[in-house]
Amino acid sequence: MKMRNIWIIGLLIFGLLLFGWVEGAAIPHMKAQEDQYNHEQLSPLTHDIKRTEKSKTKYMGSFPKVAGVFSSLPLGPIKTYKLDSDALTVQLNMEGSYSTKKQQQEETSLIYSATAAFRYIDNLEAVIYYFEDVTYKVKRSDVEKWYGAAWETLDDNQTVWKREVQSKLANESYVSKAMDSLFHQAKPL
Repeated sequence: MKMRNIWIIGLLIFGLLLFGWVEGAAIPHMKAQEDQYNHEQLSPLTHDIKRTEKSKTKYMGSFPKVAGVFSSLPLGPIKTYKLDSDALTVQLNMEGSYSTKKQQQEETSLIYSATAAFRYIDNLEAVIYYFEDVTYKVKRSDVEKWYGAAWETLDDNQTVWKREVQSKLANESYVSKAMDSLFHQAKPL
């Protein structure tokens, strides 16, 4: 009986130590990694495009999929969406004004989200970003021309996406040229 009690006490101590390690070290470490990953999803430069793949759709008329694509992107708060199925256009009614946001960060988000939207919504032809003070429109044809031959390989793997889209957004002159070439002031839907 004495040996059995020693085993029970030993297992109890081991269990308490294991519980302490899990609660004190393992779970906080996993939480820190999750927090870091979630923080990285807020920037176009570190966003994981694989999150967007699950919402890929052939038709922009599928509102849940369209909303899924845009909500998975580092774009900022979207108040509402408008879909124009005849013109194959999505309008994002953005929260706040464009001029009050950090312009460089906002521009990289617009370029990144438009690129992703055209890659993951097959028949989408235009995206309109409607802010309180300005409205921008970007067309699929302009984005395809901007990326050239690399356009067809963008969704094949994450390495190509990082090289052709994300890494270039760190360059201010690239972002400025892309905004001038791709985004044009327009009227909202």
